[in-house]
Amino acid sequence: NGTGYKVLHTFALGNYDSAGTFTNSEGSGPEYGSLILSGNILYGTASLGGTNGSGTLFAVNTNGIVFTSLYSFTSDGSPYFTNSDGANPQAGLIVSSNILYGTVPEGGTYGAGTVFAVSTNGTNFTILHAFTGGNDGGGPYGGLILSGTNLYGTALYGGSSGFGTVFAVNTSGTVFTNLYSFTNGSDGDAPTAGLVLSGNTLYG
Repeated sequence: NGTGYKVLHTFALGNYDSAGTFTNSEGSGPEYGSLILSGNILYGTASLGGTNGSGTLFAVNTNGIVFTSLYSFTSDGSPYFTNSDGANPQAGLIVSSNILYGTVPEGGTYGAGTVFAVSTNGTNFTILHAFTGGNDGGGPYGGLILSGTNLYGTALYGGSSGFGTVFAVNTSGTVFTNLYSFTNGSDGDAPTAGLVLSGNTLYG
């Protein structure tokens, strides 16, 4: 009914390093991804800040008493803004059992973003797919959905025509499939949002 507004957490102050990168202990800019609730814990992403200035994954309980920075993405350096894990998350997370799944649109082995998994306590961070910017796509800004053992999502660019993709990757990261490549024609281009699933049909 609009009453009972409460701030659960205010992100920590930080500093700008010599390269102009903002770093802090918790992350900054949680404005892009939505939260997901599991039990009494909310999980989310911050696009900036953290130890290396490349964003974080965080958890906060629903009464705001306990906040945990689960993971800080590493710096995305040269060449081509590559790193080991990805950088600057723009979407929320999904949770299955005790595993969080998500995307980041930058960094990774080829600088085109990643799909990742991490335990809800911040351990066992794993890259399920590092985008190349080629036929598999690149720049996954949208969040994922999970059906069975398959994660589905979209990539902003790349694909056979260079205008983005719809993709699937299994939760073990062993099988990646480009389901559709946009052509910039009547089908559109450059998807930045996630998908919804009904039966065996994806909508986006």
